[in-house]
Amino acid sequence: MEEEKLLYFLSKKLVIYPPSRVTFNVQFYPGNTNLSIDAVVKNGNESIYVEIKRRITFENLFRFNSYKDLVKQQGITMAKFVFLTVFVGEDIKDIANKLEIIIIQLPPSLLTEITYDNPGYSPSKITSKRSFDVIYEMLSKGPSTIMALSQSSGVSYGWAHGIVTRLKEIGIIDRKFGLYEIVNIDKLLDSIAYERPIGSLNSKEYWTDSDDILKFARDVSSTAKIKEAKIAFMGPTASILYDPYYVKSDTLYVYVEPLKMVSLADELHLGRSGNLKVLAYLPDRDVFTDSKTLDGVTLTSQKQVLLDLASFGVLYRESFKRMVERVGIE
Repeated sequence: MEEEKLLYFLSKKLVIYPPSRVTFNVQFYPGNTNLSIDAVVKNGNESIYVEIKRRITFENLFRFNSYKDLVKQQGITMAKFVFLTVFVGEDIKDIANKLEIIIIQLPPSLLTEITYDNPGYSPSKITSKRSFDVIYEMLSKGPSTIMALSQSSGVSYGWAHGIVTRLKEIGIIDRKFGLYEIVNIDKLLDSIAYERPIGSLNSKEYWTDSDDILKFARDVSSTAKIKEAKIAFMGPTASILYDPYYVKSDTLYVYVEPLKMVSLADELHLGRSGNLKVLAYLPDRDVFTDSKTLDGVTLTSQKQVLLDLASFGVLYRESFKRMVERVGIE
């Protein structure tokens, strides 16, 4: 569902103050829990949390209510919680009303736009997790059928078909002899950098007096393990260990789980000046489950490294292309 349509249907029951900003597939970390919401609308001083479903089930409803409680536990009081749906029973409407969850029904003509559970993960968005899973398989295995891409990436055939169709429409891939392959990698990189610029992620800048980038990365990794904090070096820094040829850098790039950034910075004596810059990012997806350790350094997966390198735009374009030649060698 497009942003304009989403705001239009929300305005059926809510007052929407322009300019409102919609963010799809928002990751939320209450305590040690990793949750996602289909969309969050910044509407003046309040936030509208939106779930989009073809049909609301009791499981959907109670899960959303638990999400609502977790949000409020974080001290977020100016908030509304809304289901956009085509089908909903009267019994669920009654319970939702008691739980102060708003339900807005959509016309059946929109069924095709909400086939997927999460609009932030729709095939129109090439940097969503499942979409990039398919792209990664094309990068690592070369020309493939849609069925092969579905099986190797672990996403449904319908999803693989959707992202392949999308990529073909914008000229990134083409079909030759029944197989789909990437034919314009620069256009792929441009599309990723446009859709998910690295600057769109929340980050904090620190400095360290260390002058050895790998030694300090090991120190960060070991300290995080002791403190039970999730971290993973990303993009340019991770490529130092994945790629035997790299350009010397004076900046480290690392993902740090929310609520741990400040305590880790204190433990590592990071400050406002020094020899090496440390850019700590809050992840926009789960980057920790598939992380691995090489030479004492915790890194994101090769797949995530490629996505992050592309998100930097032209700055690390050559690094991306070298990594593509090595994908699958882990």
